[in-house]
Amino acid sequence: MIRLSKKEKALMDMLRNFEIDLNYVAYVFTITGGGWGSYHELYIITNDRKVLYSDMQSKPVFLFDLEEELDFEAHGNTVGFDAPDCSMFKVQDSIRGNCKQLRELYCVGMYDNTPAVDRIEHLHRCKNTGKNEHSEDCIYDEDDAMLYCKMILNDHELLVSAREVQVFDYYLDAAKNDDKDLKIDMDAAEKGPFSLVYGGLMFHNHSYEEIEGLVERLKDYAFLDLDREKGDLSASCYQDILLYPELRKADQFIPFAALMQTTHPFDDPDISVTLFPLIGEGRIWEHMANKPFLLACRRKVELDEDVTVENWKDRIDIDELEAAYQVADLYTGPIEA
Repeated sequence: MIRLSKKEKALMDMLRNFEIDLNYVAYVFTITGGGWGSYHELYIITNDRKVLYSDMQSKPVFLFDLEEELDFEAHGNTVGFDAPDCSMFKVQDSIRGNCKQLRELYCVGMYDNTPAVDRIEHLHRCKNTGKNEHSEDCIYDEDDAMLYCKMILNDHELLVSAREVQVFDYYLDAAKNDDKDLKIDMDAAEKGPFSLVYGGLMFHNHSYEEIEGLVERLKDYAFLDLDREKGDLSASCYQDILLYPELRKADQFIPFAALMQTTHPFDDPDISVTLFPLIGEGRIWEHMANKPFLLACRRKVELDEDVTVENWKDRIDIDELEAAYQVADLYTGPIEA
């Protein structure tokens, strides 16, 4: 006879208290813990594809009918830090076959390990906000490949690029070792020539006026990108920058032209180089996660040696700036099926 684990038994007792009949249930999963905030969430997937939700204190309520196929047993094993745990349970016949019981399939951290769970949570958020995949005032089309998003991590909003999501855990692990294995070339860009860089400035958690003042104060500060090989870190900086809020297509996404020194080759025309400021002390991951804004740099134009901080604005091409800005937040290359 296979005994239930304490975890399985506790969850079955909870469902019994909620008057949930396991004969009508296919899967149950919980999301608990988290370093920046405490999660206590319970989801139930019924045999007829209904999704129920509870805060683990009150009786589960109906959320929506699931209209797509999801594989609740597929999962990854990425190791991260401070995210809540997802525990997945499947309803099965008992050994004697006279009742239903829960069997835990896996318990993993919420680090892109659980595509079905991530999808359910996304649909739940859409229901809570009254939005579909894209709201009516969304600037994106359904087939746009977006390079940036606002991600909620334990009640904290992060502004991240697609590349930063890929290397999120790498730099988080480095931070736990005080970045001792990372080296940043802080001086390479200062020795290089000026370039004219076009793109879009994306910000969050601040007013435009606050960001405008911060951008002005950060002239000659070090900016970093994580778009190269892991651990290949070289600082960039701008000596001057102009913002064009009158040309923006979204409130928190502003066209810019900057007089910049950077070693990044800008060798992929289908994707932007993402720069964020190094403000104060901290690990690379902390700067990335806590950035108030980023520069989505889409086009780099080499300048003659006679260009200076005083005369660089004469080289700005507004048409070229607008063209770069319109795609600065998008991937424009081929999408692999």
